[in-house]
Amino acid sequence: MTVLKHVKETEPVRLYLYSVLVPVLAFLVLKGVIGGDEMAAYLAIGGAVLGIPAIEKARSAVDSPATATAKQEALEAEYELNIEQEYQPRH
Repeated sequence: MTVLKHVKETEPVRLYLYSVLVPVLAFLVLKGVIGGDEMAAYLAIGGAVLGIPAIEKARSAVDSPATATAKQEALEAEYELNIEQEYQPRH
C-alpha cells in the first residue's frame, strides 16, 4: 500500500483513481464478475470521466495569443507609466 500512498500524495487525484481502477477491474475479470469486454468499456468510461475534466482545466489555464499579447501590452504600458512618474521632478 505504500506505493498507492505515495502516488496519492504526489500525483493528481485522477491518476490515483485510475491507478486504483485498473487493478480492481482486472481482479473482477479474474474472479469472473465481469468479462474482458466489460473491463475495456469500464476503462474507457473511467478514462473519459477522469481525463476530460483534466484536459479542460489545462485548456482554461492557457491564454490565447490575443489575450497574451493584450496582457503584455498592459504590463508594458504600466511599466512605462511607472518610469515616467519616477523621473518627474517633485515639487
